[in-house]
Amino acid sequence: GTYAYTVSDADRTFTAVFEEDTRYTVTVTVSGHGTAAADKEFYYDGETAVLTATADEGYTFWQWSDGETSNPREIVVTEDIGLTALFTKDETGINSNFTEHPFTVGDNENRIAFSQANLQYQAATQTFRFAYNQYDYIGTYNALIAADYAGWIDLFGWGTGTQPTTNTCNDCGTYFPFDGDMEDPDDTFDAPSRRHAPQEDAYSTFADWGVNSIINGGNTASVWRTMTADEWRYLFYLREAASSKFGFATINGVKGLVVLPDDWELPAECVFVSSTQAGMNILDSHFSNSGTNNFTHNIYNTAQWIKMENAGAVFLPAAGSRISTTYEGAGTEGYYWSSTDGEENMAIAAFFDNESFYPNTIRHRAQGYSVRLVKELGHTHIWSEPTYVWNDDYSLCTATRVCNRDASHVETETVSSIAETTPATDTEDGYITYTATFTNEAFVTQVYVKTLETLPTDIVLKEKETDDYYTWFAEKYNGVTVKTATLNRQFKNGVWSTLCLPFDVKKVQMTALGLNGRVFEFQYAEKLDESTTQIYFAVAQTIQAGKGYVVSANAKLAEKTSFVFANVKINTEADILSGYDITALPGYNRTGNIYLIGTLRYGRLFGAMYFGLKDNKLYAPNSDSGTTMNAYRGFFRSDEPVNMQRVRIVAEGEPVVELEVVNGELEEAKNAVKYIENGVLYIRYNNKVYNAQGAELQ
Repeated sequence: GTYAYTVSDADRTFTAVFEEDTRYTVTVTVSGHGTAAADKEFYYDGETAVLTATADEGYTFWQWSDGETSNPREIVVTEDIGLTALFTKDETGINSNFTEHPFTVGDNENRIAFSQANLQYQAATQTFRFAYNQYDYIGTYNALIAADYAGWIDLFGWGTGTQPTTNTCNDCGTYFPFDGDMEDPDDTFDAPSRRHAPQEDAYSTFADWGVNSIINGGNTASVWRTMTADEWRYLFYLREAASSKFGFATINGVKGLVVLPDDWELPAECVFVSSTQAGMNILDSHFSNSGTNNFTHNIYNTAQWIKMENAGAVFLPAAGSRISTTYEGAGTEGYYWSSTDGEENMAIAAFFDNESFYPNTIRHRAQGYSVRLVKELGHTHIWSEPTYVWNDDYSLCTATRVCNRDASHVETETVSSIAETTPATDTEDGYITYTATFTNEAFVTQVYVKTLETLPTDIVLKEKETDDYYTWFAEKYNGVTVKTATLNRQFKNGVWSTLCLPFDVKKVQMTALGLNGRVFEFQYAEKLDESTTQIYFAVAQTIQAGKGYVVSANAKLAEKTSFVFANVKINTEADILSGYDITALPGYNRTGNIYLIGTLRYGRLFGAMYFGLKDNKLYAPNSDSGTTMNAYRGFFRSDEPVNMQRVRIVAEGEPVVELEVVNGELEEAKNAVKYIENGVLYIRYNNKVYNAQGAELQ
């Protein structure tokens, strides 16, 4: 500057003294994938610094470490400043380095997973999120808490749930959420400046922050919750190897507490020392190691910590606390709320500092503390030994196991078996081996071996009379060629009968047995009028296994009581062959088909009438439940077994024989079996025969 002086008659000496202006530094660091810097190396008091953050390709700038999101950002410099630019892989703020692992927090092996970091809240937008890194915390900016604050906070009054910033003090207007009288029995709030009058009893009951949708925590309500006081204590005192699974630590200069999961495995090139191993004493209510800097037990840089959290390690930073708008304890104290209340205005929180750790300590609800949310993983199942059940034909096997801790937790799997057959011979038994293999590794492959008895060279296909039904037995001979197969069967002269065999019969054998010209196969169907369909048959030249036929016996054929087929191969797995689709007939106006088809499935048959198909079961006409058919006989099939239309059967060289369905039922014979013989309806009931009018026949 300049100085004016009037010269007098005396000599004068002047000295100019210069002082260096105060300079401040703005230190900018980076967390994540990106770069950040201030526009100058240093700043004089009152100058404006411009901070710029630039994300790497595929990443996004998320925020500065104090919660501010503007970029570039201007700051008036009045002191040395240190800020970190945070980058994320996408705009949701999900830290891909953090992986969820199980932590047991109850006697029933109930397990939880921690959120990726502490909870944060922006009042202006009513937005909840988790911090990006586990060691991130807001710090002094929590003192700016207000209902319209555009920055972020991460210290909350107990149980403030969906409204962390609505309550203020009536006397001073500063934010102070609590319930009841502020008179504190422990003199925690003895200072006059900390005595406040309540606005309302807003927090007499706990409201969990986890009910909110958290934008980088699934963004769905009620996914997360706050741990109870008992769970905090169980985590550090009672779970397996609890005392060896936590340790004080410093990560990137941030002090706090590391907690390890149940399935912990130390990553390569990493070191972990539990605080009890480092000399911390285990007491009834807390852990203590006074006079020592416990936060030096474990020290990690960013690269080392990424490995640790990839393996499931959780870090609780010492984020300090807030009383009204006063922030304190940064980097030296950590407080984490539980969901458990205490007496009057108190609640239970976990607390640690440089010398001690209390999983449960009583604190005033008005205090602003950190919140670390968790979500349920359920308990560890202790499963019963699996049980295995085969179905009747061993084609399916079902495996089941039940949790011994909760019987409502059941695992079951049903699989199809693979069958391998070793045929029986006339000298050795055969076997069918059924193997069921499960996808659930807890279930063991099951094997059932069914013995096939030694086969004779001659077999008889018997019709065994049981309760008015006839059953065929031939499954065990499947795939075997026998010298003779005898069919015990008598056809009545002038009566239509059905026939289906489990082997092929050539014309020469049919001729020798008197069947040639008397066995007919389906040709086509013709609709005569609205109530009558006529089905035409032609003489069959051969008999195919599994195919249905009708037999019109003459007097000579009716004399035979058995038929012997030579050198035939039993085939009980022949495909069912279907007949003509009558829905294609002109003017056909009802649903369903009438077929003449065969079946080789095991079952029973009454009589030689035609059957209708309903719900994949075969029934006699006008029968909804009884008289089912599933055996070695031919049958007609209709999709309308009840009240079926009249069907005329016309065979080559034979007169028309009418089978008429009668709808009337005798009350006293409502469970009777109906059958038709020579075009006449009969009813069999209790081994007696009646006519359609109910008169008993001798």
